[in-house]
Amino acid sequence: MASNIAYTIQQNQFGDALAIIPSESNVQSGSILYRLDLEMAVTRNDAPASGLTIGFRVSGVQSHARQIGPTGAGGKATLRLESRIVGKNTITPLGLPEFADCKFDVTLGAAWFESPFKITAYNCCDEADFSGPLVNGQNVGKHKQDFLFGGRGICMQGTGRGSDGKYITITNPKSVSWNPGYAGVANPDAVIFQYSDGVHGAYGLVTADSSIAIDPTILPPRHRVNIIGPRALGERRGDDTGGAIKGHHFDHYVGAGQAAVDAWNAAGGNLASAKVKYLGS
Repeated sequence: MASNIAYTIQQNQFGDALAIIPSESNVQSGSILYRLDLEMAVTRNDAPASGLTIGFRVSGVQSHARQIGPTGAGGKATLRLESRIVGKNTITPLGLPEFADCKFDVTLGAAWFESPFKITAYNCCDEADFSGPLVNGQNVGKHKQDFLFGGRGICMQGTGRGSDGKYITITNPKSVSWNPGYAGVANPDAVIFQYSDGVHGAYGLVTADSSIAIDPTILPPRHRVNIIGPRALGERRGDDTGGAIKGHHFDHYVGAGQAAVDAWNAAGGNLASAKVKYLGS
């Protein structure tokens, strides 16, 4: 007469068998939290075993599994795995020797965020959108005054694309003094610029239609997601962050200038509730 535990991964609310990243979870030590529910069918002496509660051990110090309620009349119950371990997680029954060999391997990788995301967009300034007179900027020569020193220009945004296609960044933003209402820089002679190889986010270079600004407590920096709907944006990477990016909110980098923002808006603009799949590092 045999005793056994058969495991089946339950389908999630997204219609597949991937793990879920719970809404209330946060990133810890650079890792997201996976949650996966399995149906366990327990037999004892070749018959369904009801009223049974079993303890489990999971490989990895950041993993655990617990049975939700005792087995029912058919010997079935839900087993919930929670883990921060990417790759193989081995579940092993504890305490009842007859089930000691009823192990089950679960491989974790891609997963669904349980919560939908708000998706907004940001750009960097482009000299083509400005009309001021040419003035000298330290280290970068002559450029339009409002592009360098205006309230929508480099001194406010940090980086901009010049009319020659080169990117310019401010090196001493804390030295900037603003006129009332951010109507231009009050001390332009104190501002130091330099050329840059592109727009640098908090975690590296940002790329149009590839990079997003993230809340690093929700998505680890430089990790990838797939923004699927209601308007599919495809694969994106967390290359930046920002003070206004909190919780389940991504800010999508669209490129330089107003034309990039106009293209984003023409395609449908911001998303209030997007479905997002986590892809990993």
